[in-house]
Formats: sequence, structure tokens, C-alpha cells
Amino acid sequence: MNFSRGLNSILLLLFCLSLSLNTIRAHHTVNYNAINGIAGNAVRKVFIDSSDRVWLGTENGLSLITSNGLQNFIYPREWANNQIWEIMETPDSCLWIGTFKGDLYLLKNGYFSSIELPASQDNRPLRRLYFKDGQIFVGTDNGLFVVDYKSRQFIPYLNIDQLANLQVMSFFVIRDKLYFNTSQHGFFYVDTRNQNYKRLKYDYFDGQGVFYTQAFGDSLLISRGNSNQNVPYNILSLPFENFFTRQTPIDSFEMNSLAWKLETTAKGDLYAACWGVNDKTGGLYRKNSTVMQKVNDEFEIESNRIWDLNYDAASNKLYVASLDKGLYIIDLNSIVNKLSLLNKLDILDIKIMDEDIYILSDSEIIKLKDGRIIKKLSYADIDFFMKHSKTGIDYGGVNFNMAFTLREIIEMDEQVGITSNRGLILLDRDLNPRDYIGGNGQIRASLLNNNDLIITTDYSMVRLFEDMGKGLHIDFPTQKASNPANVRQICPLNDSLYLLNSADFQLYLYKQNEARFSKLDNPENLKFPCFIEQLSNDSILFLDKSNQLYLGVFRQGKLIIDQNYKTEALEVSECYFLKHQDNWTFIGSNKGLHIMKNDTVYLINKHMGLPGDALSRTVQLLNDTLFLATSKGLYTIDLHKLTSIKLNKQTDNLQLITAGGNIQSFSPGQKIRLSSETKEIILNWEINKHPYPQNLVFRYRINNNPVWHQVVTPGKIELFKPDYGENSIYLEVRDVSLGTKDIIELLSIKIVRPFYKSPVFMFLLILLLFGTGLHLYFKTKITILHQKEQKAQQESSRVKQKLELLQFLLKPHFIFNALTSIQNLIIEQKTNQSLTYTNYFSKYLRGIMDSSGEELISLKDELKNIESYVNLEKLRFNEQIGLKFSIDKSLDTEQIYTVPFLFQPILENCFKHAFKDKAGKPEIRIEIKDSSKSILFTIADNGCGIKGLSKKDLLEKTSSKGLKIVESQLNKYYPGRYSFELLNHTKQGCCWQVGIDK
Repeated sequence: MNFSRGLNSILLLLFCLSLSLNTIRAHHTVNYNAINGIAGNAVRKVFIDSSDRVWLGTENGLSLITSNGLQNFIYPREWANNQIWEIMETPDSCLWIGTFKGDLYLLKNGYFSSIELPASQDNRPLRRLYFKDGQIFVGTDNGLFVVDYKSRQFIPYLNIDQLANLQVMSFFVIRDKLYFNTSQHGFFYVDTRNQNYKRLKYDYFDGQGVFYTQAFGDSLLISRGNSNQNVPYNILSLPFENFFTRQTPIDSFEMNSLAWKLETTAKGDLYAACWGVNDKTGGLYRKNSTVMQKVNDEFEIESNRIWDLNYDAASNKLYVASLDKGLYIIDLNSIVNKLSLLNKLDILDIKIMDEDIYILSDSEIIKLKDGRIIKKLSYADIDFFMKHSKTGIDYGGVNFNMAFTLREIIEMDEQVGITSNRGLILLDRDLNPRDYIGGNGQIRASLLNNNDLIITTDYSMVRLFEDMGKGLHIDFPTQKASNPANVRQICPLNDSLYLLNSADFQLYLYKQNEARFSKLDNPENLKFPCFIEQLSNDSILFLDKSNQLYLGVFRQGKLIIDQNYKTEALEVSECYFLKHQDNWTFIGSNKGLHIMKNDTVYLINKHMGLPGDALSRTVQLLNDTLFLATSKGLYTIDLHKLTSIKLNKQTDNLQLITAGGNIQSFSPGQKIRLSSETKEIILNWEINKHPYPQNLVFRYRINNNPVWHQVVTPGKIELFKPDYGENSIYLEVRDVSLGTKDIIELLSIKIVRPFYKSPVFMFLLILLLFGTGLHLYFKTKITILHQKEQKAQQESSRVKQKLELLQFLLKPHFIFNALTSIQNLIIEQKTNQSLTYTNYFSKYLRGIMDSSGEELISLKDELKNIESYVNLEKLRFNEQIGLKFSIDKSLDTEQIYTVPFLFQPILENCFKHAFKDKAGKPEIRIEIKDSSKSILFTIADNGCGIKGLSKKDLLEKTSSKGLKIVESQLNKYYPGRYSFELLNHTKQGCCWQVGIDK
């Protein structure tokens, strides 16, 4: 090695010795800006409310950061100005928002409203808000304004000193008394009892700008500056007693910029938000001894215009607001840290030997010792050594023309091995090249017991080099049939047995000193081992192609796989490495770094500090610090902090939203009653006290249903058509950071069942329907029986009427008289007359027989029956009674039907009663007329009449059945469609009229 190269190495070593590992450590910082979501890049205010929501006041509106994401409020309807400079919360969970133009707004339950302040000059920035004793103190560039907390009305405070241009910069409280400082006139005391404020004369601060004051412990921290630069920017520590007695501060922390806001952390660190206004100074500063030191590089902050700070003790995060780069969120938990000097390096491998750290990057090899960089060795140095070394052995033909690439670090006795595509390079522990074994192609190497070395080459066989520590390079016979090709990993089983994993997913067993390999049968349940790692003697950990872990045990020459080991899937699509060290198991995947111990699985991902696009290479454990090599640099993980941290999963801002946008807040496990008309329910929640809420995965179930439903939108559950009755909603919170699960009963909702769907109502309804059906059944049954009975009665009545009619028509007296009359004619030898009347009598009887089975007969047949009957009756009266028929010619007697023998009882009464006195010339007239609506039948005689009796009297008082039979027959066959009247009942005769509707 030439002199200049050695000199450069010495100078580099001296430079590296001056650097401490602690000085190059970077915390995890996240930047929110206008590109990735917030309202604007100029952030004037960071405020964390009582629910741990983060509110940002920007020059372009209001932004809200919760565990469920981002939300912006830009020019709501109630706003006149969009430049938010101040945010504060009152005990009623109401946010008070101040703007650059001096507007004051309220945000309550999602609704904005405005508060009118007294009219004043334009361009009046509202800088500070403070709540005390039920009053809102508003600090502006033109003095102090006060608003009553409850009435929202302005309270006129008196400015005792009548000073103008009172630019209120901050409020602070000492011993329950309120003060504020201004940029030009020092400090003021606020007398809330007498409602005035006055200046405190303090000679030390005359002529000096006081830009921020904060009470810390028993002292005030005061940010001071001077426009004439005679007094440097600094932060003063002023005890309370010195403040009251107007004495000088006791400490001064120098800095080169102006501090606008101060914050102290739980660890006691003091941070300052700085901006030089008219110069380019500024940034984030932290107290270091007696000076404020700029820490932008440590926290990867690119802005020097830092305006506001807010520290959240619950998550141990510092929120840094800039005027040009948005918001920075710094994770101070220090679980994951980055070594910033290696920021741009692609770290290929890392090994820790005797607490020295050896780092292999894509361009150099670095050694760290006692927290310092000791030496760097470049690829060019190694290339130079290999080309000029005379001790190296070349077994495969080194091609020095190919691009030089290194692969991994091999730990050897008092040496460091580096594998490459040119072979194995051997270095001493101070990174000085000593030897090499040359080869053609990327190689891997594994150091066995007794300092034997196995070297494998991609797409080639395995070679053995014995006793490497003594410099003996003995080539293992490569042509044996059992020699595996393309071996990727060699894992020890015990002191003499080694398991080889080849690229063709075959496992081989090698027993040291026997110079042979045995091929093992792959277990059926193992889906091709991708990575193998020794756990203990005879036990191996497998990570297979399905990204599932298995435990393998080698016993009696067989490999036994326990497929129940670590049965929980990693839920990843690709794994990069498997490592086991000191009872810890590490798996690098596309989701981050999985850390396993006992039954707990932790996940380190981008939300905890790893870059999302980084490729994890490998890990090394040193005490409780884990070093992770990635394509984006080297990271350290504090395992002690990781296992001891207790993450808060408290739910906040629980809301129940029903139809119409009705919002109701509730507490976990609360019981709420909703109407039966509820068709849709939305449950909202937030978990803001967790430092890594993005690592929470949610599922929910209803009641004891074993089926869990995935929450699609973080912080939101939508239920459609919930069941009636109790609906207890359980939320499962799985923390992938710590591998824990918690089940929270969010809410118990009782949907009131409609009365018509209640079991009692259904029972009563069924009972009613059954009773109604039973009632209808029996009623129908009774009706049918009743109808049958009525039908039987009607049939009986009909038979009775027929029988009565037959009895009436075939009265023995009538038949005897007819036969006697015919007999007399025969005795008197009136043969012709006897034959005529015999003919009438036979026709009469035949008419009775023919008509007795019919309900209705034609009018023509009825007239024949009447004629036969009248002729028989005339025999009794020696043909002294005349009979006249008068029938409308328009009537078709064959198409008109009537009840048989309907009129015979009327005719019988004529013969029986009308002409018993034999006065005058007796006559019966029968008329049938066709009216517009009915057919009228008239039977009249010129007999003796019925002496003033009416039809009613005749039906009720006489014993004659004839008229009753007529009435009965008409009612039966023409119900409601007939008339039966006695039109004339004088002494000159009577006239009966029957009308039947058409």
C-alpha cells in the first residue's frame, strides 16, 4: 500500500475518532405538510386537546389530526378569516380559535360560531388565549381583551398605564395570579378582581424585547432579544422571588436566534422554537449545559422558521410547527433510532465481535468501537489488496474485470471474513487485509468447529477448507455424487452435525470430519424451507415459503417438524431474513421487523421509525440494543424500552350517529335505548393516547357471536338493520406494536321492539287468530247446521204447503159434491152433461197431479186449471154463475209462469160466500193485465160482498185457510216482489188483485 493511501487512512481515522455514536443518532420524525394532507405549510399553532386530538392553526385554515386520520377546516361558512394563530380549550370541551385579523371563533360539537370583540384597528393579530377564573383572556397586538366564559360577552378591562402598541406575547401564572409579557413594554399584572391591568416596572428588562415567558418549577423561563444586537438572544431563568423583587435572572442560556415558544419534556429537556425574523437563523433548539444547541439534524428538521412547540406527555412526542415546512412530530420514546452518518448507505450486513461493531455497506466496511467510528475500508482498498496479494489462493479463477460486490461478514477467530463475488477476503480485527480465497461467482461461507470453513458458490458445489486459523487451505473433493449444489445456508445442529439448505429446496446433512453429505427427506408439511436458524443443540427454526414458522428437531437421524410452533401467521407477503439470538427471534419482512420472545410478537414498522421503503437485511444484538441493517441505513432498537412500554388504548370521542345525523356522545359500555324505527347506526371512536395508533387493527362483533367483522374505516362501525333487543358491540383492538389484543365493550344498544312484534303481542295475536278461526269454524258449522235446519224447515213448510194445497184442492167435501152432482146428472139421464162434467172433473184431477210436483207452471196451464175448477163449481149452481176472462193480447201465456192453483182459494170463496143469497145474475170476472213493472191478476165478483172486512181481518179472524195459502205461496215464490190486495169489499161484491213484479 503506497504512502499517500496510508496517510489518507490515518487522517480518516483521526476524523472518525472525534465522532461519538451518540452525536450521530437521529430520532424518528414525521412531517405533515400541505402535500400530504394538512391545510397549509405555515403552521402557527399546535394544540392538543383533552382528548389528545392534535389541532393545527395554519395560514390556510384549521387541521385536525386524530388516530383515524386528517381533517381540514378551510373557510367554514362562519369564518371571515382563514389565518389561524391561536387555539385554546375551555372546560366545556369548546375550542376557542383566534385569527390574524383578530376574529374569535368557537367550535362546539362540530359547529362553528363567532364572538364579537370591540371594534379596533385593522390588522390586529390575535396572538394568545388564556382561560382563568371563568374568563377568556385574549392577547392581541393592540392590548388585552376579556370575554366572559359563560355569557360570551365582552368585559371592559381598564388599561391603567394607557400604553399603546401592547403586543401581548404570552400569559403565565405565578401563585394563582395572572401576568402577561409584551414585546416592547415588559411584564403586566392582570387584576381580575378589579378588572384592570398595569405594567410592572422592571429596570433589568427596559429596552429589551421579551418574546415568551413560561413558568417552570419555581422559576420563569424568559425568551429575550434585542433589536440593536447589543444583548444576544438567550433564555433566562428567573426565580419567582427575583421576579417579585425585580432582581436579575440567575442563569442565561445563550443561543443565536429568537425563541417564540418553549417546552419542557418529561425527561427535563428544554426545547425552543426559534425564528430570526429578519435573518436566516432559527430552527429547533435544545438546552445543553449553558447553551441552547440547534438539533435540526438530529431530528431531521429542514426548516429554520420554527414558530410553535407542544409536548404531549401521554405519547412522549414533541410537535414542532414551522412557517414553511408544515408540522414535524418527533418521537422521543427512543425505541427506534437512526444513525444519521450512515443515512445514505445501503447496509448489507452487520456483525458484533467483542462489542466491536463491523458494518458492511455497498461501498465500504466500517468499524465502530466504544461508540466511535474507528476505521473505514473502501472497496477500492480491498480490490487493490487482492490484485497485489501473494498469499491468496485462487480456486475458481478470479475475474478482476467484473464489478466488485460484497455480500456478508463472517465472524472468525481473531479475523473478519468478507464474502464477495471474487471469493472470501480475510481481515484482521482492525480491518487490515490479510488473506483471501479467490473464486468466480458470489460465495457464502460458514465457519465450523476446529476452524474449518465451508464455502459455497452460487450454481456450484461445496468446498471445505480445514483449519483456516493456521493458514491451511485444503480443498474438499468436489466430485462426490452426494455433494449438494447451490447451497444458500449452513446451520449447525450440534458440535459435529450441520444442516445445509440448497436453492432447490433440498436439505442435506453434513457430519464434520467424515467428508460426506446425506440428503434428507423434506417433511410433507414444510412448504420449502427458505430460512433456517439454530435454536439450540438439535433444534432448528424454519421459515418456509408460506412465511410460517416451524420448529424442527433432529433425532436419530430424522428431522421432525412441529407444525404447531408459532401457528399465528405473520400476515406478510415476503420475508427477507430469519435470525435467532439470546432467546429472541427476528424476522425481516415487507411489513417491518418482527421481534418474538416467548408468546409475544412485536412489530417495528414505519410508524415507529423504520422507513416504509427500506429493505431489512439482518440484525445483531448487543446487550439490549438491536442493530438493524437496512437499505436505508443502520437503525438501533432499544429492546428494553420496547418490552417495558405500556401503550394506552383508551377510547375517546365516542359518538353514536343515527338517521338524520343525530349525534349522541356515550361512554364505554353505556346502555342506550333506540326506537324501533332505527334502520342504521354509526359508531365513531378515537384512540389518541396511543403513540402509534396506526399500528392498531380493529374488529368488532355483536353480542357473543363468534364471528368477528373487520373494521374497514378506522374509528367507524356501520350497522344496518340492527336486530331488536339488546345489541352489545364489542371492539377488539390488536396492537401489532406489542402483539397484544384487548376487547372493549363499546356500547350496548337496545332497539325497542314494536308492540306488534313483541312475543306477548304475537302470542295474543296467534291466540286471537286461533280463537277467531275457532269461532268462525263453529259459526260456519252452526250456520251450515242452521241452514240445513232452515232448509229442512223450508222443505217441511213447502211439503206442508203442498200438502195443505192438495188437501185444499182435494177436499173430500168438494170431491163428494162433484161426484154427487155427476151422479145426479146420470140419474136424471142427462148423459151429455154428465159426460161433460166427468171430463171437467178428470181434467181437474189430472191438473192437480201434473202440477203437484212443479214449483211453477205456465199461465196457459193455470188458466186451464181455473176453467176446469170453475166449470165443476158451476155444476153446483146449475150454471147460474157466469165466468168472464179478460187477458191482454200482449201477454204470452206460455212464457209467463205462476204458482199452480194460486188463485183457486179466491175463486172458491167467490162460489162459497159471494153467491149464497142467489140475488141477481152472479158473475165472476178474471182479468190479467200487463203494466210497465208488473203483471196484475184481478178476480172480481158481483156477489154479496164481505161486509166491510179488510184483508187483514180476513187473514186473522176467519178460519178459512184459502187466503193464507195464497199469501204463503206468494211470499215463498215472490218474496218482496208481489202485492195482494182487497180492492173492493162493499155489499155489491169484492175484488181481489194480485200483482207480480216482472
